[in-house]
Amino acid sequence: MPLEKCVIFAGGDLERPEVVKGRLTGREYVLAADGGARYALALGLTPRKVVGDMDTLGEDELRKLREMGSEILVFPKEKDESDTLLALRDAVESGYADIEIWGALGGRFDHSAANVVLLTHPLAAGARVRLLTWNQRIFLPERGEAIAGAPGDLISFFPMGEDVTGIQTRGLQYQPKDGKLKFNYVMGLSNVMLARECAISWAAGILLCVHTFGGEPGRISGEKGE
Repeated sequence: MPLEKCVIFAGGDLERPEVVKGRLTGREYVLAADGGARYALALGLTPRKVVGDMDTLGEDELRKLREMGSEILVFPKEKDESDTLLALRDAVESGYADIEIWGALGGRFDHSAANVVLLTHPLAAGARVRLLTWNQRIFLPERGEAIAGAPGDLISFFPMGEDVTGIQTRGLQYQPKDGKLKFNYVMGLSNVMLARECAISWAAGILLCVHTFGGEPGRISGEKGE
């Protein structure tokens, strides 16, 4: 029986790790993508699995992880899938539809960009996948989805690969002109939440949402089930 959610640690930056620790309940399925295992260990967690080409972790670290009970899945360095994608695949195939990815951003920009694009991968289509930092949540909202937060939170929307049309919003300070966000224009940056909830619906296209939380550092609240 799957646990309540899957938490994946990638090898980017993990600022304010106490924010992650404060969200954990002990009922998570913990995965690490290669060097992300270091973050899990620093938080006192033993990953169920560590996946990747292991070009970051040393032999002593891998030995320690095995001794702690982690399953190490080593893939060739010359591969098409990123380590984070391999971890996402394991999460989905293990039956998880609620997936948080920490450490997905920072460090090498190409890795950060790849992890954002990862949200559009077919593997993520049937799951609620979020890239999380201490003060941001990056995800693909469902059409008509209510986004919980607080007045003053910043909400940015970006079309992914094509224009997004037929947009209708509520609870936001600014409305897209003609209900459209063009793919090659930065028109949806830094909108402002006016209440504790906002929502967006649209007719066509794929939309990326970046939710930046205001107030106390580390406040990530209001998600479904929280």
